[in-house]
Amino acid sequence: MSSGVGVSTQSLGRCVPVCCSMPTSVGPGRTRRRTTVHTVAMDGAARRHDSSAAPPVRILEGQAGSDAAALAVRAYLDELTDRLQTHTDPALGIPGDPAEVTPPQGDFMLVSEVGSGEVVGFGAVHVLEPGVVEIRRMWLRPDVRGRGLGKFLLERLENRARSLGARRVLLGVNESLVEACGLYVSAGYEPVDRFEDNPYVTHHFGKQLVHDRPSGLT
Repeated sequence: MSSGVGVSTQSLGRCVPVCCSMPTSVGPGRTRRRTTVHTVAMDGAARRHDSSAAPPVRILEGQAGSDAAALAVRAYLDELTDRLQTHTDPALGIPGDPAEVTPPQGDFMLVSEVGSGEVVGFGAVHVLEPGVVEIRRMWLRPDVRGRGLGKFLLERLENRARSLGARRVLLGVNESLVEACGLYVSAGYEPVDRFEDNPYVTHHFGKQLVHDRPSGLT
């Protein structure tokens, strides 16, 4: 199984204040994007007593088409190939067209360690139809799992889906990814009918983010 990607987000810009946005240059074939940085860190006292705690990380939005995103997706596909014991088609990793995961159609988010700048995960969202957003190919590097980052990333993806107008989110996962299945169920996702033709996806889940008010209530 791949140990992950040794890519750094330093090339995406030096550390900037939390929750600020900065424009990035656009190269040939790239989609214009803005990078939003969010930083999360454990309480200092808790960190001193828990050596296995997740390192401080930042979420970088608007990364579709970036070199760091391509390397992270390649690491995801390498792991999937190893776990499924079969070749995986790169075209099924994320959309070939970055516009599908670029606002307003979606977003591609990288997770990087604050200290090292190394990418440790990613996730993407894509608007399927008004009010319905798909969470696509959420992934964390194996060595950072089991520390609460999965829940953190899933919550950030749900928040990003809400900002794109989602009232409901859908996602698909392969049954061999037992950690992911457990995470989604614990977060309130329920089985739904198949909504995509990806042959590697065996289970489909959905979650209502915004509930309609009962009629007669104001």
